[in-house]
Amino acid sequence: MCYLASDWQRQNWTYEHLQHQSFSHQLQGKEMVGYSKVSHPYELFWSLCFGIRKKTFIKLGGFDTRFEGYGGEDTNFSFTARSQNLPLYKISVLTYH
Repeated sequence: MCYLASDWQRQNWTYEHLQHQSFSHQLQGKEMVGYSKVSHPYELFWSLCFGIRKKTFIKLGGFDTRFEGYGGEDTNFSFTARSQNLPLYKISVLTYH
């Protein structure tokens, strides 16, 4: 996942422009290239962009709505996935936030 610079402008953008106006978060590591996947630490799961089957999401109980603030529901969700032996992978898909 790449974060767009705060002064990024939406008008007349190109993918090359997005690449030059974004940066990776240091905790998430460098973006992957090619068609690969690697195990990803449950502690670093961020729900900004992820994929899961609806059936699996429901089985895990979804996100706990009792959390307030930022991030607690992500950690709770990923730790629930870990407790049920659901693997967590990082894949080579680029998203902008």
